Amino acid sequence: MNEWTEEWQREHRNDSYSEVVALTASARGETLQLMSELSDAQLDETLPGAPWADGTLSRVLGANADHGRMHWHWVENAGGQVS
Repeated sequence: MNEWTEEWQREHRNDSYSEVVALTASARGETLQLMSELSDAQLDETLPGAPWADGTLSRVLGANADHGRMHWHWVENAGGQVS
């Protein structure tokens, strides 16, 4: 696993489901706010060194969403149990 992910998991291990949902909802809100402020041209800009998708901001954000769905799938398949 990614070290940042493991650290986040350790930090929030004892959080309730509602607390974790609130954290992720807040992050999603910040992302949507940022996206609403960007022009189409800005979303098409390439992020230097971005290793995801084609490197454009829009595709990197999309890859991030896909990554989040992957983690959610893991949780669902584990019966909601995250170690």
